[in-house]
Amino acid sequence: MNLVIVDDEAIVRHGIRYSVSWPDLQVDRIEEAANGREVLDRFGEWQPDLIITDIIMPVMDGIELIRQVKARKPSCRFIVLSCADDFEYVKEALLLGASDYLLKMTIRPEDLKVCVNNVVSRIRQETAKRCLPANDRYKAENFFNDLLTHAYTPEQIREAVGMYGLRSSFLRFSIAVMQVNLTEALQRYGEDEGWLVGFALVNALQEMAERWGDLDFFRIENDEYALVMDCLPGESLADYEARLIRRLDEIARDIRIYLKFEVRFGFSAVCCGIERLPRHYREAKKAAELHLFRRDNRPIHSRELTKAPYEGKDPSLIALFDGRYRQSLTHAIAYGKEEEALQTIDEHFALLREDRCSFRTAVVCIDKAAALMDVCAMEMNSHPGTEETGPAEEFGSRPFNLYWSVDRTKERLKQYCRYLIRLKEQLMAKGSHKIIMQIQSYLAANYASKITLEQTAKHFHLNKNYLSQLFKLETGVNFTRYLNSVRVEKAMELMMHSSDSIAEIAEKTGFGDFRYFSRVFKRHTQLSPTEFKQAMSDKRQAP
Repeated sequence: MNLVIVDDEAIVRHGIRYSVSWPDLQVDRIEEAANGREVLDRFGEWQPDLIITDIIMPVMDGIELIRQVKARKPSCRFIVLSCADDFEYVKEALLLGASDYLLKMTIRPEDLKVCVNNVVSRIRQETAKRCLPANDRYKAENFFNDLLTHAYTPEQIREAVGMYGLRSSFLRFSIAVMQVNLTEALQRYGEDEGWLVGFALVNALQEMAERWGDLDFFRIENDEYALVMDCLPGESLADYEARLIRRLDEIARDIRIYLKFEVRFGFSAVCCGIERLPRHYREAKKAAELHLFRRDNRPIHSRELTKAPYEGKDPSLIALFDGRYRQSLTHAIAYGKEEEALQTIDEHFALLREDRCSFRTAVVCIDKAAALMDVCAMEMNSHPGTEETGPAEEFGSRPFNLYWSVDRTKERLKQYCRYLIRLKEQLMAKGSHKIIMQIQSYLAANYASKITLEQTAKHFHLNKNYLSQLFKLETGVNFTRYLNSVRVEKAMELMMHSSDSIAEIAEKTGFGDFRYFSRVFKRHTQLSPTEFKQAMSDKRQAP
């Protein structure tokens, strides 16, 4: 337990500090302050459970200190020190929630010890009441989940609140949805240790809820928790929202520091009445989902949903990822154009903005982008050279939450594209020359058959697109042009050494169509087949 002693006289502070054996009273940490302002300035660091404070002090007196601390941490206890003529102040302090008081001028160590011991006992009792056993926590979470789908009477709610020792009255409150980066958490704790992540989270939330005394939490899914916090009587909406945001920021910070993974929050407007809980929960969850588009991790109020587009899917944006994105990126990776690949990703992911598309649309587009990476890897693995280098690593082989941040997902995709292009360069350097020589021999032996790029790729267990660009890189001409040049060479031999007609030669060299044969032949030799045959005939007859 943490204790702060507040008095503007150092001798009084020291007298209290050293007149009692604090460890016997389960006090672990003791801090001192000369006025209320010093306590508030270091409140986050000290996190007091008990404050012993004078009433009359400069800068900030004890009355204002009690008021300010109760707004931040309602569970914090106070013992006030007073003079004989301070009774009106003591009454005000007790009305604000002070637990007890001591007369400053006649205080004895044994009186202080008894007073502190009584307050500490009350703190322990309340903490024990609020600390739900595992079975009760399960029941409380079932109760909360039922609240999201079923109507309860105020009497039933009050009964459940008392039964489970909940802090919230569910009369005037906000609900926050905490989303957990479970992929990151499992990477730290182990894929089979999901229960350990949940256990660590519940313990952390339980400790913070007990420390503050103004928060309830419920697990909805393994990666989603709901938090409920009441407005205090007389608390303005601005002060309440500021207090709630402080709580959420502290939770996110502590989980990041101690558990080493991320959480993010969306929270609702103040809800006046339990019947509005389901709607406010849905709004808080949608607000949390907006973090996909954000770069900072501050909690998002549901009022910001008014800036977002409709909730459904945008067919035009999805079609863009299904069409132009897929074609441009596939082409860039196939031909090793890294700059073009990265630019394609940047341009399309720039469209996944909070003011442009819904969370659902962004998820569909991200799924399509990830699936395309798997397709590109499969095509890469069809290359024979992977027998030496090993297959390409799958895009999803390393744990990564695609839906946590658009910017992070974009960078992950760009990183993987660079990896594929580097791997492609290695594969081509190792085996491209050998495979192209085999294909050239195959074409020389089978030119008369109806050979196509697709059929040749299948014969050599290659991807058609990959073979096309590899063949061009190795030979300097595309596949069809090379095949036609082989066929024209064979046709020229037949014209010189046989009496076959031009139509028969076209058939024997795999062209089939006479007119197509004539066009290709003239493109290669600058002569038509008839002109070439006549020239060869004249040459043979010449003396």
